[in-house]
Amino acid sequence: MIWGSVPDALPKHSLAPYVYDWCRRYLIHDGRPWEFTPGQRLFLWHYYGLDEAGGWTWKEAVYSGPKGAGKTPFAGAVCLAEFLGPVRFAGWLPDGRPRARPVDPRKALVQIAAVSQDQSANTTIQIRSMLSKRAIQRYGLKVDTKQVSFRDKSIPGKIHAVTASGASQEGNVPSFILFDEVHHWHTNEAIQVYGTMSRNALKVGTRPMATSNAHVPGLGSVMERLYDHVDGALRDGKPTSTLFMARQAPADTDLTTTAGLLKGLKEAYSDASWADIAGIAQRFMEGKESVSDFRRFFLSQVVDNGDRWVSPVDVDKAVTNVRLEPGTRVALGFDGALKHDSVALVACEIDSDRCHEVAVWERPEDAGKDYLHPSAEIDAAVRNTFEDFKVQAFFADAYLWDAYVRKWSADLMAPVVNRRGKRAVRASGSCAVAYPMGQNQRRFIESAESLQDAFAKGMVRVSGKRLARHCKNAMRQVRREGIFPAKAHKRSPDKVDGVHALSLAWEARQKVIEQGVKNRQVATAYTYEFED
Repeated sequence: MIWGSVPDALPKHSLAPYVYDWCRRYLIHDGRPWEFTPGQRLFLWHYYGLDEAGGWTWKEAVYSGPKGAGKTPFAGAVCLAEFLGPVRFAGWLPDGRPRARPVDPRKALVQIAAVSQDQSANTTIQIRSMLSKRAIQRYGLKVDTKQVSFRDKSIPGKIHAVTASGASQEGNVPSFILFDEVHHWHTNEAIQVYGTMSRNALKVGTRPMATSNAHVPGLGSVMERLYDHVDGALRDGKPTSTLFMARQAPADTDLTTTAGLLKGLKEAYSDASWADIAGIAQRFMEGKESVSDFRRFFLSQVVDNGDRWVSPVDVDKAVTNVRLEPGTRVALGFDGALKHDSVALVACEIDSDRCHEVAVWERPEDAGKDYLHPSAEIDAAVRNTFEDFKVQAFFADAYLWDAYVRKWSADLMAPVVNRRGKRAVRASGSCAVAYPMGQNQRRFIESAESLQDAFAKGMVRVSGKRLARHCKNAMRQVRREGIFPAKAHKRSPDKVDGVHALSLAWEARQKVIEQGVKNRQVATAYTYEFED
């Protein structure tokens, strides 16, 4: 099956036939003239698609598929076509078809961008092996281990590899960029370089193309960002200028049976007739690949790697656009920080499984060393929440915010406690709101594990982009008391404070239900009647 933004209808006009013919004439593979597979031809027809004015219909592209499905030779063929072949619009023929021309050799600069020299070597080696003697003689090429260029030194055009660490220093304007294996592009440096290169390319009309395996959710790779962008556009019914084609097995592929395994592999490799499906299946059955790695690399499915506190896929399933309505009965959770980590205020509805990001304050990227989170603004947000909703309980980590927490307890929660009397839910014996995380590790982790289970079973829904992102960022940290949702490392920029606030609100909600709620004996699992 194909996932992505590929339209059902083909564009009326495309330069793809010129690319097919040129590659067949000048490129070789395994000693025979190069031929694109049906799926590759479909992708290229869209990539080189034109509107009625001769303009491109797509601004960038992503080509993804399982391991061994021919992504590298395909990328090599496209790079060579962009370097030498007829890939630019040159007007209309009398019969209404588009005319094509090559890029000016003086301006033909094709860059193969990778995170390391070793990674880019696979594609550059492939490119050298695909050039026929006819092509080398016809175009006067010089082919060496690092680049393909012209023997005539007065012609500066070339194909060459750049790494993420050095790509941003490249001064020339590329005519084409191949971002190779972008599921590996997850370091801050790689992401910054990708952003710089792709933005600069788009400014001058260059259309980048990326190849990739399925990404690891939550790692923050370039592939994940591209996938999320297209997925969001598809979900919202919005247009996108990113052509995205991912050939993969169906999500419900059953790996517990041989028949299910083979069926999924045949679907994933439906465009790769040379794939040894039986051998790949045998590798899995012998236990040489973990389930997550097998699904990601051989079925081309987006699955978690098992190190996340909750699966980002489960988080995506839990996301809802339902807003928190004024007057709703809620339990609040708060996790604070001064300047580096985030501050989060989360509300869980008492009568449903919906949890909402009320507000999350994150440190701005350009913040100076003296930056502090806006405490007055945060205090006002908490107070406004009490005005807008019927707060039944409020658990807040008091660390660094003790004065505010105790003030909220006195000003905001005292009336709730007095009204509910013995059925009031308190965060601790000394304060209705203060939740001393350090002294209550086991209690907090038990609540976090309950929430973790709710995500896995589809029994919680969350709204708010920052809250969802924090849930995806959280890593499994094994402590004596259990599994704690933690940052990847102490200085990680991927914050998880929203998860902590959510866990506190989740526990507060459960306590409210246990303390003062009578089940109405209806079929809805989260409908309750308060005895107030």
